[in-house]
Amino acid sequence: MRLSVAVCVPLALANWLLFSLSTMWADLEPRDLQFQSPLAWLALWANLLGIALLLAVLWRFGLEILEALAAAIKQLFAREVDWPAWFAELYAGLRPLPLFTLPAAALWGAWLVLFYFFDHPGGYATDVAFQIAAHALGACVYLPIFYRWRVLTKASSHDPQISG
Repeated sequence: MRLSVAVCVPLALANWLLFSLSTMWADLEPRDLQFQSPLAWLALWANLLGIALLLAVLWRFGLEILEALAAAIKQLFAREVDWPAWFAELYAGLRPLPLFTLPAAALWGAWLVLFYFFDHPGGYATDVAFQIAAHALGACVYLPIFYRWRVLTKASSHDPQISG
């Protein structure tokens, strides 16, 4: 989980920097770079602080957050399943996460380059294509976990050994 967060840190910072440069200093010469208003300055740094806090929370509590979500899903849909079995399926499903993080990071990086350096070719259609690809990569991680949980839930209703 932490490897995935670490891979995303440079991209999040690049996204922040490129967005900030494009909105705060549009059409200015490099020697003229200056913030346009105190409110813009505040928004810029508040945004960076928010990114830093989110990354810190995910770095420290990312797995715990996923475990809490998994526990809530289990309580809602699979009370009869044994806790260790439920979490074993979660951890098994999260193992390939770093493998999907690298293509997701490449996708994010490609979007940043297209959007900020090539003037957003294709417009909204390009954004939709990138969003579909990004969500498909995410689904490659969470859908197998949901499938594992579904199989476990069905098996536990037939096998008292799995029930908790």
